[in-house]
Amino acid sequence: MVDERVVGTAPDGRPWTTLMTNEGENMTQFGEIGSTVLENAHDEELVRRLFTEDHVAIETCATGYRYEGIEEVIHREFGRWVAAFPDLAVAVTNVSASGDLEMVEAIGTGTHQGLFDLGGDLEPTGLSMNLPFVSVYRIEDGRATHSRHYWDDAVIMNQLGVLELKRSRVGALELT
Repeated sequence: MVDERVVGTAPDGRPWTTLMTNEGENMTQFGEIGSTVLENAHDEELVRRLFTEDHVAIETCATGYRYEGIEEVIHREFGRWVAAFPDLAVAVTNVSASGDLEMVEAIGTGTHQGLFDLGGDLEPTGLSMNLPFVSVYRIEDGRATHSRHYWDDAVIMNQLGVLELKRSRVGALELT
């Protein structure tokens, strides 16, 4: 049996929901780990409590970065985003959990004020990003052991002025 539960409200007024299976409380706990970490990426101690010491994080975008161990996750993965976007904020728009997996849809916002590693250092542009992304977490014993993050690099590069995109007649983005 799968039930949908409202867990909050999106900025546009839509309900944020999570799916729960007959495992009940475990799914509620699991459905909140990734969203809690993403919304508090600046909080190193919280990340340490919710991720395992041997956590592996993979960015499945153009850079394909892989971070192994909690120190790399905190200082290299989260650290690169926080250094480039000191005002980084993440709004979680949807959370779903099934078995030992949790999926979080979110939007990251911030002003590009520091070096940003996109496969090469991008000097600060002072421009803002509004980046939709998805993160998938594997949960064991109440802590995340693995995470995969998905977003479109072209979106952030366009917003930071590195790549110009235009809309076609059908509304799709095209490279220029």
